[in-house]
Amino acid sequence: MRRLRFLVLLLLGGSTACASMNPPPGGPTDSLPPRVVSITPDSGAVNVQVPRVVFEFDEVVNDRLEPAELQRLVLLSPMQGEPRVDWRRRSVEIRPRGGWRPNTTYSVSIVPGVPDLRGNRTKTTQTILFSTGPQLATQVITGRAFDWQADRVAPNALVEARPRNDTVLVHFAAADSVGVFTVGPLPGGEYFVRGYLDNNKNRQLDRGEPWDSTTVAVTAQRTSVDLFLALRDTLPPRIMTVTVTDSTHLAVEFDRAVDPSATVNASSFRLQRRDSTTVPIVAVASQRALDDERRRADSVAAAQRDTAAAARRDTIPRPAPPAPPGRAAPAPPPRPNRPIPQTKFVITVGEMLVPSATYRLSTGGVPGLTGRAGPSDRSFTVPAARLPESGDANRPPAPPAEPSTRRP
Repeated sequence: MRRLRFLVLLLLGGSTACASMNPPPGGPTDSLPPRVVSITPDSGAVNVQVPRVVFEFDEVVNDRLEPAELQRLVLLSPMQGEPRVDWRRRSVEIRPRGGWRPNTTYSVSIVPGVPDLRGNRTKTTQTILFSTGPQLATQVITGRAFDWQADRVAPNALVEARPRNDTVLVHFAAADSVGVFTVGPLPGGEYFVRGYLDNNKNRQLDRGEPWDSTTVAVTAQRTSVDLFLALRDTLPPRIMTVTVTDSTHLAVEFDRAVDPSATVNASSFRLQRRDSTTVPIVAVASQRALDDERRRADSVAAAQRDTAAAARRDTIPRPAPPAPPGRAAPAPPPRPNRPIPQTKFVITVGEMLVPSATYRLSTGGVPGLTGRAGPSDRSFTVPAARLPESGDANRPPAPPAEPSTRRP
């Protein structure tokens, strides 16, 4: 009887092991991601009449991948609605909703992230081009996407180009790790181009996601445009906080970025006491400009200290040895070639602020990134404790006073 029970348990355990989808035990650990071994149709093919595009991998793709997640790994351009994406063990099949359009050049990409059974994910993008007509389109829109307010490139930003004469078709591309994108190939004409940081991965521009847009005329082989992604809406910037930093300086923060091309100076603000008398404002500077000035001053001071120390040792400073061949330092990532939008400013007032007194700071309106401007104000009370003097060593340098236009 014991022997019969042992055989039953053994058979049940064996059937369970056979049904498992886990990778087989033993042998070397697989740490390599899936690799594409073939794509149908061939890249560069014309007059293509296949029902779907098939990416074949060298191993089984993880079947536990959610359909929505697998769909997000595919970029079909141009497209009308989300493409249909199917998993077939070692292959991924892609087809557009409504079928392929005639005489159209298509770009189909699988972006990094396709996993195998052990969770190893692909790290490169695989792309093919083909045409359902007799020739491939050759024109493209290229450029770089920047996270403008963060002063850096925007890797993986989504870029879409919509032809002005077609409100349904959308050409898609994703920026690479340094923000570079290429949309196309596409036929010539006028296009509405929009880029955005798709933070929730739904391929739609949602509230709270930085974006930029422009219109370009594609007339040459390559049309270049840079996109400066930032939070934009129809409301103007409003004063959010006012902080007393010392006896003659206020730190002001807006709830939205201010247009960097706008002039923000002493005439942009008005400071009043409780009895409505006006306190003079002598200077306004962005917090970023003051921080940059302090960093430059610190750098100059450090260089002077090093030179003085070398002189005391009666030695001549020697330049650093050149880097070994083939090990050149990587180039720093590009930065936006426009002034960076700011939300924080420092105001210098022309008299000492009174402890425990209440003031009101107002602005007639500074324009936001969409050009909208409107009035706003904020009341604040000066701390009762002794305020640090403007010349204290621990506070950042005050901005230079703006020239007065008042006649003597």
